[in-house]
Amino acid sequence: MVNVFPSCPDASHDISLNDGTNVYGFTFAGGPRVLQEIPLSPPAQAFEVQGKTFIGGRGVIRNTDDATGFFDSQNLWTTSEGKLHPSPLWLYAQLRSDVVETREEGNTLSWVSIYGATRYYSDNLVPSATFTSDKVYIHLRRVGTPGTLTLEVTDNNAGNPGTVLKTVTMAESVVPDTVSVYKVFDFTGTQSLSDAAVYHIKVYGASTDDVSNHWEILSYSGDGKTSADNSTWSASAYGLFFRVTGADSTPGRWYFFTLESALYAVMKYDAGSNSALKMNGFRGIAASATSTTLTCSQAATRNYANAFIRIIDGTGDGQVRQITSNTTGASIVFTVPTWDITPDATSKFVVYGTSYWDNVTGSYTLGSVVGQPVVTNDIAYFPEGQSVTVRRMRVNGNSHDVAAEATILADVLYVNTDGSTGTQIWAANAGAATVSNANVAVWGTDLVALTTTTIGTSSYRITNMYNYSGQFFIFKEDGLYKFDGTRVTRVGKNFSDIPDINNGSAVADDNTYLWFTWGHSAERMLGSNITDMLNWRAGYDGMPDNRRGIIREIVSAVGWMFFVVDGGASNYSS
Repeated sequence: MVNVFPSCPDASHDISLNDGTNVYGFTFAGGPRVLQEIPLSPPAQAFEVQGKTFIGGRGVIRNTDDATGFFDSQNLWTTSEGKLHPSPLWLYAQLRSDVVETREEGNTLSWVSIYGATRYYSDNLVPSATFTSDKVYIHLRRVGTPGTLTLEVTDNNAGNPGTVLKTVTMAESVVPDTVSVYKVFDFTGTQSLSDAAVYHIKVYGASTDDVSNHWEILSYSGDGKTSADNSTWSASAYGLFFRVTGADSTPGRWYFFTLESALYAVMKYDAGSNSALKMNGFRGIAASATSTTLTCSQAATRNYANAFIRIIDGTGDGQVRQITSNTTGASIVFTVPTWDITPDATSKFVVYGTSYWDNVTGSYTLGSVVGQPVVTNDIAYFPEGQSVTVRRMRVNGNSHDVAAEATILADVLYVNTDGSTGTQIWAANAGAATVSNANVAVWGTDLVALTTTTIGTSSYRITNMYNYSGQFFIFKEDGLYKFDGTRVTRVGKNFSDIPDINNGSAVADDNTYLWFTWGHSAERMLGSNITDMLNWRAGYDGMPDNRRGIIREIVSAVGWMFFVVDGGASNYSS
């Protein structure tokens, strides 16, 4: 028993240390008076080390090297000056159909304790479509040293958890500290869940857990249930925040693009199968409206409350409102704050800013998309390699038209604008290392290649194209090239020393610098000056071993640069 504190009348030790779970007592061999502060030499003198801003970025081990840099910030928010706190909670986009998640935008989240009268916690699981589930995710944290945590998937018994279908247990040692974690409970085998049937996700701790040693789970303002004995259940003001998914899907990469004010995503599957195409939110044509509503005759099952609706054409064009609520079913009524101009049957609209992604359906043929789509003249173009011609898509009212180009083949597409040629679409044959240009066309008119130019040697593939500061750059496995429409000039030295298929695969600029990937690192270019900013920079250690990977995307937004690192199957992505 450790019993020591200031002015303790009968202390068991001289000092104690507490890690939040265990208390350790220590006794000085020469008595407590041997502990003295005698600042005779610099190491013993008072000093102050602080960092209030982290603009120096990741990679600095010692604060004295650069007080604005840091070595590691996994799951930390470091971008607010003078503050360092846990990163915001992720909200997952629903890009998969085999997912059920209880959280929606606008939910108030809370931590709830599971022990004693609320040892058991449960919430409904109601799939919108039949699918085969494989695992459940929940956010949790521990207080003290609790016993085993158990998660169950059950059927429904008069509104309460019934027969157990799947069970997963987890020991306290899996969560090594008291920081919250997003934990996967991967049960043995799979469990088929039927459309619109009611199931339950139930979580409970050990019978020995108490106020000092128990689990806490993240919940939302909802309609869950609690129980002390797993028999008598009571309604709760909080529901369990969980996510149920099927087995990991075929690996691939999503490419995002915007067409007529809506955000789309198309999947490039590693296996080369036909690509999935999804749209964020909802688009339609108004049937009628009032000063605070908009009605359309299209069916919907989603709750779009707190998302945004924008009139993109017709009466009221340009107006944006945050959705208060909406009905579902065969037709939809959106309730919004008062319109400045009441929409009518000519008004086309888009609902955006939601986590819901739904399949773009219709009578179209979209094959295996191999790269980033491009958009110009209200037409999206999809590269499908050297065996299938480019596909194009447009919005037609509240649906979509898709057609095939007659002759244009492309591994990489780019829309380039300059003063001499105007806006043109450039198509790259990656393997042959050639690029061709075509003038922008209206819907129904095929693109026609004008000229074809070889970039460097065909020994290295083209990976990307980008216009930066009025100059057209073409990226290849062996580096980058500048192309003025006539002459090809190689940029930089030694890039060919590390040829790689991922060199130049991600490119963006921030109005001042051009950023691009090379050698699994990030390069920054201004004029003819190119500086490595991550793995090969002197004095920096790059990403930690368990977070290294390929930079798949670079995004410039509101003055910030975001770099998406794909950790692959074995590392964390960042």
